Amino acid sequence: MSNPAPDRVAAWLNYGMPRMLLVGLMVLAAGVDVRTRDLGIGGPASNPLEVLVLVAFVLLLADTVIYSRQPARMLEAAWGANPFVCLYFGWAFLAAVIGVLQLPVSIFVFRNLFPAFLLFAYLSFGVRKPADLRWLLLIFLLAALPNIFLGLSQYLFGGPFPVKLNLATAVKMDVDGTFVKTAVSGLFNHPNGLSIFLLPVFLVAFGLVFSRSTKSIWLSLLALGILIAAAILLYLARGKGAWAWGLLGMGVMLAPRWLLSFRRAWIAQIAVVIIGIIGLTWGSLLMGGAFKTMQTRINLWESALYALRDNAFVALFGSGQEAVWNVSGRIADVQYANAHNVFLNQAIYFGIPAMIFYCGIFVWGIRSAQMAFAAAEDPKIRQVARISLGVLMAVAGQYFFEPSAEASGLAAVFLLFVGLAAAAARLGVSK
Repeated sequence: MSNPAPDRVAAWLNYGMPRMLLVGLMVLAAGVDVRTRDLGIGGPASNPLEVLVLVAFVLLLADTVIYSRQPARMLEAAWGANPFVCLYFGWAFLAAVIGVLQLPVSIFVFRNLFPAFLLFAYLSFGVRKPADLRWLLLIFLLAALPNIFLGLSQYLFGGPFPVKLNLATAVKMDVDGTFVKTAVSGLFNHPNGLSIFLLPVFLVAFGLVFSRSTKSIWLSLLALGILIAAAILLYLARGKGAWAWGLLGMGVMLAPRWLLSFRRAWIAQIAVVIIGIIGLTWGSLLMGGAFKTMQTRINLWESALYALRDNAFVALFGSGQEAVWNVSGRIADVQYANAHNVFLNQAIYFGIPAMIFYCGIFVWGIRSAQMAFAAAEDPKIRQVARISLGVLMAVAGQYFFEPSAEASGLAAVFLLFVGLAAAAARLGVSK
């Protein structure tokens, strides 16, 4: 009679807890993304997430010895989850290497982004059941606690600030148009970075609190506490864009099921994001006051477009930070090395193809989340799909007005919800 133990060990190594534990640890590490060396935009980061990347590679090498097709299977899982993620990272790697010929900066941007791709690949391969989805949401909320506690301490006690504040913090505007006197930045070097991180935290907590699918009283209480704390910090960080896009995400969480489930609703949802971007831009120009920085943003967008138009190398392979710096010095109120727009920045870093693929990640992710919500019968899967849909729509709008989201942790958070949307779609159909 054969011993079943080796088979169980093989199954455990192949599909079991090591994968999900590693993904969970990566999500936790994304919440403490501390940059210990800062060389400006795209400067290298040294953080726990990069340590886990090395662990992931060691595990992958072991997998390759035991299961020769394991790396290929993980890439197949990532491609099936969202092909635009693979296209984006493939082109970004090529462009970063070639871009060294012009400006050796984008290679550091890619270095910071790569841990997020590895997290996405492991998540796409490792999630096997609806409980995995809910577990990752819980881990994400726990990952937010260091920034939440630190942000509250900075407001109440004036510190500490483990990460040196960016000089731009001094000209951060309050809602009334005056300069912010008390900086709240958590583990980031600017309040805007904290706002980018906290928007998904706020929406996940909101979705868990107000969803009937959350049966655990302890999870509901944890989510409620984090919801209140995140809302307070978003107010203290003066993240005006985060407030606007948070309202959109809350609307998705509270919308009737039929409104999110009709045939090809994802097209309408993408249209809502685009209309929101246009409306926020024009509204900010008309309101002035605290929103008068919108004109500066538009000038920086124009600087990026001129840099792409006037340099074929930048248009194809990126590494155009110096070009944007030079153009913005002539046409904008401030001289800046990027477009102050995450989508345009992809073209500046890695060329126009990368920007197209990056937009495709959002479109495919929103489509996956909406289709998962419409098709799934399991309430846990529907809950995760709705939360992922709200987060991706809100983040897409917020990214249009933010200077960067290339820090290792922020990129990992973004791809976490892209991966959750894809996993929800896969599990919803399989059920």
